[in-house]
Amino acid sequence: ISRKKVINMNITIRKATIEDAEDFVKVNTATWLTTYKGLIPDKILEKRKLSISTRITRTIKDIQENNNIYVATVDNQVIGEMTYAYSRNENFLNSGEITSVYVLKEYQGLGIGKQLFLKGIEECINLGFNSMIVNVLKGNNAIKFYEKFGGKKISQKEEKLDDIVITEYIIYFVNLKEIATIYQNHN
Repeated sequence: ISRKKVINMNITIRKATIEDAEDFVKVNTATWLTTYKGLIPDKILEKRKLSISTRITRTIKDIQENNNIYVATVDNQVIGEMTYAYSRNENFLNSGEITSVYVLKEYQGLGIGKQLFLKGIEECINLGFNSMIVNVLKGNNAIKFYEKFGGKKISQKEEKLDDIVITEYIIYFVNLKEIATIYQNHN
């Protein structure tokens, strides 16, 4: 998809509704398959495809109870997603957390991920936080994306994913209001 073509598309970033749950899960699954190929064993990625119906049910519940999911749409088709929350990491309880930002491969590099990320920053600020974390799988190119916004790798943690252990970097953003101001003025 060319940048020129995207300019003519209607790109929208909005809160997800329960009607978006299935598309949200499909985007999340598709992006896992492209993003983590070679970083996570294929059997775990295949298992993710098989758990779609369970994850749709969980996403509907999450939308209803937490209202913490955004979707990016192009011509009313969900092509990206972002979720945010209070930090789940006990070392960063006074911070927000963006728990996912995914854009379908064919729409990457067009600024949609940036829009979703900045929306996540805005929501963390709305929750009363001026700092946040993002966990990024070691080897994921998204680390560079987050560093462009001032995120710093401050530590790493190991997580068990089925029967393997993965390493994630904790990327810390110290001044969300400053980041939001800088990018609000450069859009």
